[in-house]
Amino acid sequence: MSGPGPEGLSDLFRHFTAGQITHGRELAVLLAPNVNSYKRFQHQQFAGVSFAWGMDNRTCGLRVVGHGPSLRLEHRIAGADANPYLLLAGLAAAGLAGIEAKLACPAPLQGNAADHPEDPQMPRTLNEALGGFRESDFIRTAFGGSVREHLSNFFQQELDAFNHETVTDWELIRYFERV
Repeated sequence: MSGPGPEGLSDLFRHFTAGQITHGRELAVLLAPNVNSYKRFQHQQFAGVSFAWGMDNRTCGLRVVGHGPSLRLEHRIAGADANPYLLLAGLAAAGLAGIEAKLACPAPLQGNAADHPEDPQMPRTLNEALGGFRESDFIRTAFGGSVREHLSNFFQQELDAFNHETVTDWELIRYFERV
């Protein structure tokens, strides 16, 4: 939403964006729900890896584009493998939490987001993301304790299947001749 504030943004827009930044890591399992989802998060690539925002800045995970009534926030971190219903529920909850708490939005990032490791970053693995989801009071409040536990169990089963039940091609190729 455009407005009279800095960068032509309304206070409502800035609070919503601050909610995305503040709660982004807690929502990571909804943004990237599979073990392989995390392989695309490489620095110096155009997949957003940080919860920084910028005006038409493609290196940021949160990119503000458009003018006037078409001004909008583009969330560039979520993958095509995300469940759109859970994803939208999480993003809406984060934005509303930012609005309700009147969270302060940092200044827009200038330059390459990869050069600013101080900004919140996507977790490096599904395991790391799941830990943040499980421990989050925000997730418990937004989704309820039983939904948080159900989704935590679902993602834990995904991790267990990969870590304990799967022998990958890489392991077969690497160790077949060596061991």
